[in-house]
Amino acid sequence: LAEPLRRDLADRLDTVMMRFLSSGAVIERLDTLDDPLAARAIRLVRFCGSGLLIEGRSLAFARARVVSHLRQPQFEQKFRESYGDPAEAEHALRAFHRLLVETGFDARGRPT
Repeated sequence: LAEPLRRDLADRLDTVMMRFLSSGAVIERLDTLDDPLAARAIRLVRFCGSGLLIEGRSLAFARARVVSHLRQPQFEQKFRESYGDPAEAEHALRAFHRLLVETGFDARGRPT
């Protein structure tokens, strides 16, 4: 397809996905307040990196929720508290930081 047509099609798909995310409360379902912070953050980051969302408003919307978690005071401490064993908590936190980088976030948790 020609570039202008591809861009238009991608924009339309992004609009449809954004409506789906909003009306279906997809992000809210992934970020269930009843679950520990670690589980919620991991689910959201995996969703952002799943390839289901195309670059645009829908991916930015999902990434914004991840960034809001990462910016909360004492995020890492709260993340660790999701685990009973301190060694398991440290291992999970390191794995989470690797996941952030693998899914398009920089070392500070900002989208790249």
